[in-house]
Amino acid sequence: MDNFFGIGTNSSFYDKRRHINLIYQEFVHFKLLVHDNRSLAMQVKQVLATDLNTRFNAFQSMFLNNYENNFLYYLKQRYQMPDDDYTRIIAGESFKNPEFKSPAGYNQEQDWRLVIQMIYATILTGHELQPYTQHMIESFIYPFAQGMGIGVQPSSPRIIGESIQSCLNKGMRNFEDLPAIEDFTLSRLGFK
Repeated sequence: MDNFFGIGTNSSFYDKRRHINLIYQEFVHFKLLVHDNRSLAMQVKQVLATDLNTRFNAFQSMFLNNYENNFLYYLKQRYQMPDDDYTRIIAGESFKNPEFKSPAGYNQEQDWRLVIQMIYATILTGHELQPYTQHMIESFIYPFAQGMGIGVQPSSPRIIGESIQSCLNKGMRNFEDLPAIEDFTLSRLGFK
């Protein structure tokens, strides 16, 4: 069996794939919160039986809005992920083996940047779905971040959310502003 995400390995070779997949799985999880899980699960099962390009197009439209598509593509470019890897992720590679992991070779700062990106993505994708946004942070992102062993505190999601919102209020709304938002947020967390 193809181990596309390197599950069970401690190899940093899979870090880009794991990083992008975590954000993608966050968007998928968000859709599952908002929509009927049974019908969506049946659709996923049907789509998984098709070829790679059909899966890519179907899952892209099924799980991602324009913002989410653009954000994932920005991350693909930022982390210089090969097109084939990106296509396989969006085409539902992780649906075949639903276990997903954080990057194995990241240092503490890189792990925090991933957590900040996850909260950033949730805030922007779900602004009209505020109760779901809070639920995503509490039920998906926060527990995942705690499991990374980076010293997440109960106040960390609030500090990250406030820091991101402060940057957005200052007009930092392009994806290219994200590294600066991450730096500001890290400083508010006392990391830098």
